[in-house]
Amino acid sequence: MAASRRASFSLAKGTSNKSSSSMPRRLCHCIFFNSIFSLMNSFSSMRPARIMAAMQSYFIEFESPDLLRVVGKDSEKLLQGQLTCDLSALPEIGACPGCLCDIKGRVIASFTLYRLNDEYYLEMSSGLGQTVESTLKKYAVFYDTEIESVSGRFQYLGLAGPDARQVLTSLVEQIPEENNAVIQQQGIVLRLVDHKQDRYSLWLENEKAEKAEALISRLKQSLTRGNTRDWTLADMTRGVYTFQPEDQGLFTPQELNYDLQGHISFTKGCYTGQEIVARMHYRGKAKKRLYQLQISSPSEPARQVKIINESGKAIGEVISVLNTDENSYAALAVCSKDADEIYSLEDIPDSRVIFRN
Repeated sequence: MAASRRASFSLAKGTSNKSSSSMPRRLCHCIFFNSIFSLMNSFSSMRPARIMAAMQSYFIEFESPDLLRVVGKDSEKLLQGQLTCDLSALPEIGACPGCLCDIKGRVIASFTLYRLNDEYYLEMSSGLGQTVESTLKKYAVFYDTEIESVSGRFQYLGLAGPDARQVLTSLVEQIPEENNAVIQQQGIVLRLVDHKQDRYSLWLENEKAEKAEALISRLKQSLTRGNTRDWTLADMTRGVYTFQPEDQGLFTPQELNYDLQGHISFTKGCYTGQEIVARMHYRGKAKKRLYQLQISSPSEPARQVKIINESGKAIGEVISVLNTDENSYAALAVCSKDADEIYSLEDIPDSRVIFRN
């Protein structure tokens, strides 16, 4: 199989064996590109069960993420000097994505930052909170501010699909209309994650447990119970990666497309790692980017499996993968690419990698 791929690639380059030397160059190119289009069409025609499930309306009860609360009159000053996002651009109640970098400009955590009047909350993957808390507390001694972990303060739910908005309308007084717009009322914090997918994040305060239980009961009656795989797959179709503890210090914001997804302000001023992040933005070009992939493989690809080109050179690695159908996987990868190459997975014969963006 690998030999046939090399033969096809050689034809495209006009360096095939002698038996094909008399074949017109234009025809050689047609054969090569027709084979590529055929492979892409085979992926496009798939209707994976999980993708179809993700298009339906559902709700999810998440395990607790790590959640930090930052409060005090100097909280904005502290966070503005450490985080990549611009807190001064937030409304009194609102949210935005952001990240925390080290002095080398590499990401050590990404999160959704909520402003709820005079309080700030950083919501992130479980396992990141301790690092972020200890990093911020190094500087907090110079400010009138307090930082604490409050992960157990809320129950965390997600709602998605065309019926989600209608269900929420019967439960809350107002619905957020723009991505990352937030509504806070009576122990409920509701954020619009993505208006195109009708996805919402919902926090229910545990101190109002009776109301939370009643609301969850209503959701169970109105929506199908989903799971975190459905939610993750919806993120992946948007090209959004959920940063994990094992990613700390490995990637620049640009390699994860954070500069394209609103995590970084290039006008706010200094923060830790800002000089390197800004230099790459204004003077250079990221050698690698985050790409959406469709993978065909006889075995499930592991995280960090290498993606190789026609000559066997590694161009990057898979950082997130989900099975969507038999021998078919959705994935995100940090890598470089050349449009003329054919890609596969290292050490997995007969695998194919198609770039979606």
